Amino acid sequence: MNQHEKILTIIPTRGGSEGIRNKNIFLFEGMPLVAHTILEALKCSILSDIFVTTDSDEIEAVAKEYGAQIFRHPSELSIQGKQTAPVIQYVANEISGSNPQFGFVAVLRATSPLRNATDISNAYSLMINKNGDSVVSLEQQNTMHPVRLKTIDGDGHVRDVQRGEEGKPIRRQDLPDVYRRTGAIYIALLDIVLGGRMWGDKCVGYVMPQERAININTYWDLITAAAYYRAINGNEFGEYLQK
Repeated sequence: MNQHEKILTIIPTRGGSEGIRNKNIFLFEGMPLVAHTILEALKCSILSDIFVTTDSDEIEAVAKEYGAQIFRHPSELSIQGKQTAPVIQYVANEISGSNPQFGFVAVLRATSPLRNATDISNAYSLMINKNGDSVVSLEQQNTMHPVRLKTIDGDGHVRDVQRGEEGKPIRRQDLPDVYRRTGAIYIALLDIVLGGRMWGDKCVGYVMPQERAININTYWDLITAAAYYRAINGNEFGEYLQK
């Protein structure tokens, strides 16, 4: 693996969205949501050729304004319910076919506006240092630990999703560590992406801090993300952050 190969960076978007109308260009803390990701990608020295791929004229105009290159993927790849991986595979194949210098693909979702340039660089360095073929961003997640998750059967009775409690609650501090895939950062060898995957068999986990790991899908996510943003950038809520 040649760590000096160029990294093709793709920010996937589409015009339609569930939950939040025009989510990718929804104004978040003074800028369209996608702009936060574009600007952090442009700050990151390891990245090259920052592309926003979209099917939307409105998103294209915003992305150009903030300095991204544009790739228009076919509208059939943006149908509601379609997975992201085929879009990334298509875009990577089209762009890399005319540029053999690319060795990696980075995917940065617009819905993770608090992930920063340092996170991207650190994730890539971790992958290289551990001789991985890919890296994904994670958040430690004990609040929604699988041992605590339950289902309700046909009789209305609570059943465990995963064994561990059996009627005796376990303290959060005593639960084994588990991690949630945040969707903020994916970096993989180009060949993995061209094969239709976002990460490979030697995938490394980059653990992000909670305050930068949020993925926005609902209006409540926007409110939570705005609170984190203001705490990080505006020193608000300092009384709650005393160590």
